[in-house]
Amino acid sequence: MHDIPADLDASERRLWQSIPADIHRALTPAQMLALLAAVKPVPVRHALALRASFRGLEKRYYTAFFFGEDGRNIERLRAEGQLDAIPVGVTFFVLIAALAAYGLVPLLFLVYMVKSMLGLDLMDGPSPIHTLICG
Repeated sequence: MHDIPADLDASERRLWQSIPADIHRALTPAQMLALLAAVKPVPVRHALALRASFRGLEKRYYTAFFFGEDGRNIERLRAEGQLDAIPVGVTFFVLIAALAAYGLVPLLFLVYMVKSMLGLDLMDGPSPIHTLICG
């Protein structure tokens, strides 16, 4: 069996180790490297890629959010159920909720602060938002 090159990443190392010894003997080192290069996934550039890993009670969990142009085949999307109404609806709901939480709320806070700095009062008496923010 050929020695495993030190510069392989984890997935390349698993592939290298999964090839049976008789095939290793039949392949030259250059052929093995060409095989590794052929099966290596092509990195995809996303307009937005958020990944996080966090500890649960007993295990680690991860979450990922990717946004960008979809270059996948439409038949694959259909076969995986990614065009069905429920996954698309849930995805849009999560997207809108995230935009509201991370976009609309800070925007409203900014508008309120600018209004307050300009001394504009929209109603008589103390504002419920002022009480909430300032205590």
